[in-house]
Amino acid sequence: YKKNHNVYSVMGVIGDILFYPVVIITLICCLAIYTAKSENRVPSILGVSMVNIRSGSMEDAGFFKDDIVFLKETAPEKLRAGDIVGYYNTFDRVCDKDVSLTQLTCIQTFSMSKGASEYKTDVMEEFREKERQGTRTPVENLPSNTTLIFHRIIGVYMKSDGTIFYYLKGDNNALPDSYFIAEDYIIGKYTYTPTVLRGLFSFVSTPTGMISLVVIPLSILILFILFSIIEQVNRMVVERKVLSRKIRFDSEESLQANIGIEMEIDDKVKFYAESPKAEKGDVANFLWRYLAAGTPKEQKEYELIMQAVNKFETKPEEYFKFFIGQAQKKRHKQSIEHNWQDWAIMQKHAETFNKLKKPTKTNKPQQIKVKTEEKPEPKLKETKKVKKESNKKSALPKNVLAKQKKIVKSQKKK
Repeated sequence: YKKNHNVYSVMGVIGDILFYPVVIITLICCLAIYTAKSENRVPSILGVSMVNIRSGSMEDAGFFKDDIVFLKETAPEKLRAGDIVGYYNTFDRVCDKDVSLTQLTCIQTFSMSKGASEYKTDVMEEFREKERQGTRTPVENLPSNTTLIFHRIIGVYMKSDGTIFYYLKGDNNALPDSYFIAEDYIIGKYTYTPTVLRGLFSFVSTPTGMISLVVIPLSILILFILFSIIEQVNRMVVERKVLSRKIRFDSEESLQANIGIEMEIDDKVKFYAESPKAEKGDVANFLWRYLAAGTPKEQKEYELIMQAVNKFETKPEEYFKFFIGQAQKKRHKQSIEHNWQDWAIMQKHAETFNKLKKPTKTNKPQQIKVKTEEKPEPKLKETKKVKKESNKKSALPKNVLAKQKKIVKSQKKK
């Protein structure tokens, strides 16, 4: 007896494989989006954010309106002039109101014609050793209408307190942004995303894309889950039939549904105990034989089970106690104990019935004899021929015959 696989079981397995990862990823995404929304910032999963480009300011760099791009959270010290970043289009009017190009030290610059200048690492480290002064407005406290911009860094600057500022510009724009952006408001650096993948995510963000790449796969996933449910319901129905002896345990229907393998431990114990003695060997194979072809642990379990099964006829209490110890769940232990009690009661009734069925001297039914009066058989009328023959054969004297005739006549008169 080995596990069989039908269409429903195969579909159910596929559904399980697809279902749990999708659910986990969906929950993680929902949690990230909810947390980010409550903190008024861009959702991020493992430091990666996905943003939608809303303008054509970076078309020369290959980024078009409604493209989806990924931003990787990056330490400010690792950002260089020429990098493309996403950022919150804001500055702190209290902390950075006096920030101007004359009050900042240039670390690196970038131009489309000349490229990036040398990065002044020594100056960066010198300023970074100083403690930053003032506290800028945290991202979660920014106005809800703060826009997100996707531009290129054309200058990296340092303030005397060690704060890094970035000067940014869209490749298609004639002029840079109107103000410097503090390091606190940088979302992340653009991570290379193939054009096909960007287009795919852009398509998914549209209503048609949502239906095509979200609703349809989700519908297929639900269909697989339904197959799994159908398989479970079918197995439960067949198992009830087997347990109630409406169909044989070794029928094709039972084997296809893997009843012997999937049956709960308490039902297995009860089914074997109530099986006819002549079928117990086949029933044991039906319920536990698959373990013999399993892992070493399952093979050891099979040997222990067979030892308990072989004791059933002589020591049934050890059989039941073994499986009570094997059961993992409390309800299964209680069910086996209850089945044990029912089985013991049935055995007592069976023994009592067998004793009553055997004939004994005390319980033999007594035959009462009824006396019945025997009715005399009706006399047959003698015919003339019989009379003549009887007269001829009779050797009695004539006087005796005459007396007999008189008696016969008198009887007739009466």
